[in-house]
Amino acid sequence: MAGHSSFWTCAHTELGFIRVSMQVFGYSLAQASEALTLLKKHTGGFITMAPSPRLPAWASTAAKTLDAYLVQMAKENGMRLATLDSAIKDAAVQLIR
Repeated sequence: MAGHSSFWTCAHTELGFIRVSMQVFGYSLAQASEALTLLKKHTGGFITMAPSPRLPAWASTAAKTLDAYLVQMAKENGMRLATLDSAIKDAAVQLIR
């Protein structure tokens, strides 16, 4: 996996991976967990430090709080949140075409 040392996870992103794997791809919990274990072999590490509780002003609705939290966590660890969601402000968006 190219750039694997730049790919980090946290509890929230790992849980999201499990959820999407089960909802979208129809994996069982065991299959999703195994896929996550394989993915984590190619990561730079695991972020345990939570960001400061002050979220950016654009996190004005409940639906935006997790996105803002992940952006803030990445920023405070000298990183940038990578996502497929172009609606997340301050994130690096990579669209698959």
